[in-house]
Amino acid sequence: MKNQFLPSGIRAIIIVFCFIITANLNIQAQTCEPYLGQSPPGITPEIFAPGIVSTPNTTEWSCTFSSDSTEMYFYRIDENWYCTLYSCAFENGAWTAPSEVDFSTGFSASEPCFTPNNQKLYFIWDNDLFDFPEYYFVERTENGLSDPVHAGQGMWLSSEANGQLYTTDMSSVSTTGKTYLAKIMTSNGVFESYDRITIQPNYGYQAHPGISPDGNYLLFDIDGGSHLFVSFKGPDGIWNIAIDLVDHGFDAMAGGAYISPDGKYLFFHLNGDIWWVDAEVVTKLNPYLGIGETSTPTKEIKLFQNVPNPCNTHTSIDFEIEKASIVSIEITDLSGKKVVELIKNKFYQQGKHSVIIDVSELQSGIYHYTLVTKKGDMISNKMVVI
Repeated sequence: MKNQFLPSGIRAIIIVFCFIITANLNIQAQTCEPYLGQSPPGITPEIFAPGIVSTPNTTEWSCTFSSDSTEMYFYRIDENWYCTLYSCAFENGAWTAPSEVDFSTGFSASEPCFTPNNQKLYFIWDNDLFDFPEYYFVERTENGLSDPVHAGQGMWLSSEANGQLYTTDMSSVSTTGKTYLAKIMTSNGVFESYDRITIQPNYGYQAHPGISPDGNYLLFDIDGGSHLFVSFKGPDGIWNIAIDLVDHGFDAMAGGAYISPDGKYLFFHLNGDIWWVDAEVVTKLNPYLGIGETSTPTKEIKLFQNVPNPCNTHTSIDFEIEKASIVSIEITDLSGKKVVELIKNKFYQQGKHSVIIDVSELQSGIYHYTLVTKKGDMISNKMVVI
């Protein structure tokens, strides 16, 4: 009879091979699905995680995600304005259900904010030690989260990817009633000083800064947690005139903006729920696209830089479309206000086209032009200097 047993060396190779395959399958099975496994939104805002985070008969406000997308914190407000922090995490291949945190038990807690290195979690804690609720943080240790540490005054934290924190400076509220957007200088996590940010309009009535991870644009609201604006930082480091997002389709009651750590999504609160939308709805408004930056290219449309640029009286704009389409082109100023509509709902065949525009009536300055197809979701921005 033939030997039906494999040599020991071959058996060892097979065992190792099977172990590697099993390990890889386990790793794949436990790969984190970001954002609680929710399907990403497009350019139309959607309620985030309905029935899980945003639930009926409750009021959810702000949220924060760890930069590795494995943790989320948010808070709910009851009918007496008592705030409770909740967390959920990706563990053992799945997201846990939201549960109350234990480090803030006994006092109202709100407005969580992760640091980019995921080592600290800031939150407002109303523990009766100060006239106004102030920020505290817990820090990861080898034994879990630390006890809360007092950080300082502020309202609504957000952070750049490099760790630079932004907040609402509340130091003048009791005397003038005004609030200011500010950068925070810290030492070991404690707030040391505030550098107010000058952005027009509504200076002195701005709150809830939501900074982008790259620090190039800043969202805020002006009406007690509603009415969103966005300002973009220019090549000279100066913040441009803020653009009113209500003029670009946002509900006037939307507020409390937060940009995800990967820069892909904008979160905000509206009607008692947390909403999210593709960040492109904001980034496409950047008036400095075309000056050292480019917009995200599309597959079906190309918009070329106008020639000449700068220009005095006339300039030519070329564009190319892969499919016959109805096209509109408009020029807006730095505030996002439409100045002139160059083309309105005009039909063009597939191919490259050129239009000559008269800019002699426009005042000298920087503008940007936008091309939109009838679908409305294929948009590109370029700068024109007059």
